[in-house]
Amino acid sequence: MYLGSGSGGGGGGGPATKSQSQPSPKKRLGTTSEEQLTKNVVYGSLHDKRPNKTIARDITRNAKTIHDQPQQWEKTGKDKSDLAGWDTTHTQKTREQFINAHQTTKNKLQKTFPQQQYEGRVKTLPSMVKKLKKKNVNETFVQKDFEDISGMRITFKNTPELKENIQKMRQNFNIKEEEDYITQPKGAGYRSYHFTVIEDGKPIEVQFRTRNQTIWAEWTHDRLYDNVDETQKRLGPKGFGQAQEYAKKMASYYARLDNGLKAEKPKTPQIVKEELGGGMQ
Repeated sequence: MYLGSGSGGGGGGGPATKSQSQPSPKKRLGTTSEEQLTKNVVYGSLHDKRPNKTIARDITRNAKTIHDQPQQWEKTGKDKSDLAGWDTTHTQKTREQFINAHQTTKNKLQKTFPQQQYEGRVKTLPSMVKKLKKKNVNETFVQKDFEDISGMRITFKNTPELKENIQKMRQNFNIKEEEDYITQPKGAGYRSYHFTVIEDGKPIEVQFRTRNQTIWAEWTHDRLYDNVDETQKRLGPKGFGQAQEYAKKMASYYARLDNGLKAEKPKTPQIVKEELGGGMQ
């Protein structure tokens, strides 16, 4: 899978049905232009219906035959050949580079914020495949869509403490972009402060959150939006609307608490109790 220049060379690969003989992948893939590699990512995202785990496994080793054009790949067969940029090892090599940059960022965060709780992850190959399929539905590929391959989260006690440490981030990291979702919440009330920092040439997403903001984000992701079509069908339009309204009210409730203000906790709608396993803490 090709994620832009600088992602590294390499061939593709996959299931045991593929030959594991190793051609010269750098020489072979070097004949494919960046424009064609990007087109192949879009094509594979839209037309490769294999399970994400199968495609991810396919990325980890080279096939005997690597095609530049989708039509050739389809004719030979997805389990017998690779499509340059899609199920070749570009993404695996990119992920390895992100792992290294992630570790460097982690060490710097520990040094900069020694008293704070933090956690992070680098997306798995199946997760990267899933995101490509999701992002390419409009037949477009945007490099920015992959700036969260590596993510770190720092947790603060409250909003004032969080804001006090923003300047410390600016002083100690090479920041490409900042997004203030605390002043301007997103969607149903998502609040967080995002940085995109550059480490070893790779973008790493660092989020500043309070504990309450994480509780809200995890609940809405897991209960509402992870499988949104299924959730909407199960709750129906009215019930889904009630769940969204509840999420908005809880976001405002947590925001007041995080700013040291008194607040009355919203009541949990019955449908949320029955269909979504209960409300937030």
